[in-house]
Amino acid sequence: MWVMQDQAASSGYRPGAPEFSDFLDRFTSPSEAPKVSVESLPDPSEKKLAKLRKKLEAIETLKERRERGEKLEANQLAKIEKEGELLEEIKILNELQKLFIIR
Repeated sequence: MWVMQDQAASSGYRPGAPEFSDFLDRFTSPSEAPKVSVESLPDPSEKKLAKLRKKLEAIETLKERRERGEKLEANQLAKIEKEGELLEEIKILNELQKLFIIR
């Protein structure tokens, strides 16, 4: 009996499992294809902008802490120095959205 189970496992056969063709038909049938519109897809630039804004908020918090006299770590100071780069990237993404995204 163990030999038969080992052979079945190595062949990929599983009793009661659907055949691959049934699986393939399910996803190639136009009537069952998922309905996705371009409008429903997330905008990658919006996601990127949200991440950049979050980084800017963290930088503002670090700047406030520095102004209060707290001593910041080297990596925190490096984040503050990258503020200009982040602002430039946000500006570029906003311009690209104006040019290419029709809403």
